[in-house]
Amino acid sequence: MTRTPGHRSLPGVAPQRRGVALIVVLWVMVILSFLCVSFAREMVLEAESSRYFIDQAQARLAAASAVARARIALAAYQGDPSDPSAASLLDNAGEFCWVPLVDEPGSTSGTGLSPAGGQVGSGARSQAYYSLVGKGHDSDDYLTFGLIDEAAKLNVNTASWESLARLPEMTDELAQAIVDFRDPDSNPLPYGAEDEYYETLEQPYRAKNAPFEALEELLLVKDLTAAILYGEDTNQNDVLDPWENDGDASSPDDDQDGELDRGLAAYVTVYSFEPNVNFEGEPRLNLNTASRDEVQELLSEGMSSELLEQVSSVLSSTDGSGGEGAGSDAGGQQSAQYETMADLLVRVPALLERENREALAYLLDVATVSEADVLPGLVNVNTAPPEVLAALPGFDEDVAEAIDAYRKQGGANFSSVVWLLDVEAVGPQRFLQHLPLITARSFQYRVHAVGVAGRRHAFRRLEVVLDRSRPDVPPIFWRDVTDWGAPFDFVAEAGEAQ
Repeated sequence: MTRTPGHRSLPGVAPQRRGVALIVVLWVMVILSFLCVSFAREMVLEAESSRYFIDQAQARLAAASAVARARIALAAYQGDPSDPSAASLLDNAGEFCWVPLVDEPGSTSGTGLSPAGGQVGSGARSQAYYSLVGKGHDSDDYLTFGLIDEAAKLNVNTASWESLARLPEMTDELAQAIVDFRDPDSNPLPYGAEDEYYETLEQPYRAKNAPFEALEELLLVKDLTAAILYGEDTNQNDVLDPWENDGDASSPDDDQDGELDRGLAAYVTVYSFEPNVNFEGEPRLNLNTASRDEVQELLSEGMSSELLEQVSSVLSSTDGSGGEGAGSDAGGQQSAQYETMADLLVRVPALLERENREALAYLLDVATVSEADVLPGLVNVNTAPPEVLAALPGFDEDVAEAIDAYRKQGGANFSSVVWLLDVEAVGPQRFLQHLPLITARSFQYRVHAVGVAGRRHAFRRLEVVLDRSRPDVPPIFWRDVTDWGAPFDFVAEAGEAQ
C-alpha cells in the first residue's frame, strides 16, 4: 500500500467521523448562542416591562399628587378682591404645570418620590411630573394650567330651558328635552320628550325625572349626542389640536374651520352649589324670621343708621311697603316675607346708589331670606365666560361682553356681586333681575390631573371634582380618564423644563 509522505491517521478514528463531530460542535455552539441571545432579549423585555410597570405606578401616584396639591391650594385659598379671574387658582402655570417629583437617594418609600418644591436639587433626579390642566376660553391655542371653576358654568339641574338654549350649539328642542328629562312630572314641553318617547326606542328606558348626577347622563336625553356634549375637544384640554382641525382625516369629525367647538360640557355642570353662609363661614341671618332687634344689631355694623332704619321699616311692615303704621308683631318678629333679596332691595332703592355699595355688599353677605342650607346653581359672575353670562335671563352678548371688559380692566372690589351695578350695560334693573341667580364665590372645582413618569412618558389622567365648602376639601367625583389621551405634548414640555 502506498502512503502519502507526512500523513498520519489517528488510530481508530476515520476522517469522516472527525468532520461530523466538528459540525455537531458548531451547531451546538450556534444553538447555545441563540438561546443566550433569546434569554438576554427576554431579560431586556422583562426589565423594560418592569420599568414600564413602575413608570405607570409612578404616573398614577403623580396624578394623585396633583389632586392632593389642588386640595391644599383650595383649603388655603382666600381670594383676591382685585382679581376676578382667580388666576392664582385657574391659570397658574408656575404652580400647576410640569411640577417635578424627585427620586431621593436612600428613600425608603415604595416609589422614592417626593415633591420637589421647585427645582430638582443635586443628588436627586426627576422621576415623575404632574400637571393640572385647566380651561381657558379666551383662545383656542393657549393651554391653561390650573383648576376649573364649576360655578362659572350653568347648572343643568337648575337652569331654565331658555337659558340652556342660549348656550353655543344648543337649540330649543335640546334645551326642553333636558328639562323634561330632569323635572319630576311626565308632561312634555312643546319641543321636549318624556316617557312616551324614550319607551319607543330600540332599547327603551324612562326619563329620569330627577336631577342629573353626572354630565354623561345628558347622553340619555333625546337627540343629545357625544358630538354635541364634547364637541371637537376629544382630549378635553380646551385647545384646538391638529387632529381636531383636519376634517375627516382623523377622529373626531370636525369642520376644519380653525375654531374649537368646545361642546356643551364646557359650559354646564351638575356640581355648583354654595353654603348659605357669610364670608366668615357663619350662617346668615334670615331676615324673614329674625326679630327687629336681631336685624338692627347685625346690620348696624355695616350700614348707616339712616339705611338701617329704612331696611328695618320695610322688614317690619305687614305688606313690605315700609309705610306708616308698619311694625313688628307682638313677638318682635319681622312681618314682611320676601322670596329673594332682590324683592327687599326694590323697596330700599337707596341701597342701590353708588355711595352705598359697601353697605349693600355687607347686607348681601350677612343676610338672607332663604331657609335653605345650600344654594344650588348660582353662577359666579367673576369667572363665568361670556357664553355663560349671555345665557342668563335678560342678558345678551353685548351685556356679557361689557361685563367681561369691565372685569378685565380691574380696579374694582370683586368680592361681592355689587360691582355689576357699575357696569353701564347692566344697571339696577338687570342687577335685581339676576341677583337670585348669581354669586361672587365658588366652592366646587374640577381637576384634570395628569401624572407623567419615565423615559417613555407613561401617563395617567384623573378627573376629580373637589368641594371646598368643607374643611378637608373632599372629592365628590373621581374617575380615571387616561383613555381621553394626552392633553399636551409631554416630550416638548420635558424639553422646555430641562
